[in-house]
Amino acid sequence: MKVSVNENKTIRVVAYVDTADRSPKNDLQQQKTFFTDFVAGRDDCELIDVYTDTDKARTDGKRVEFDRMLADAAGDKFDYIAVKQFSEVSRDINKFTLVIKRLKELGVGIFFITENVDTLHSKEISMLLRLVA
Repeated sequence: MKVSVNENKTIRVVAYVDTADRSPKNDLQQQKTFFTDFVAGRDDCELIDVYTDTDKARTDGKRVEFDRMLADAAGDKFDYIAVKQFSEVSRDINKFTLVIKRLKELGVGIFFITENVDTLHSKEISMLLRLVA
């Protein structure tokens, strides 16, 4: 994540975890600890919440916590969403781009840790959004 325009502002970060893959490396507590440590390692960030969708929490295949997170983004409750990888947002390119566009309009970025991509400052994401539009 790049430093925000206001250099003195604490960046409010949330994390999103989807535990559909139940392998040991995706254990929910390990994921929460990972994001807590990731944000704690930055002086300019504060972890606000960790939104978690599990197989048990899904209703008719819907991601209840993901949808709540998007609603909270519209309510200006945070500045960035931290996720481990692109597929956490969506495996469908159209939905992926719609979510990123919607969040960018709100001034909310997504930081993809594995890919080291920040949607508010990435030329590649901007190009992808133009191509898919």
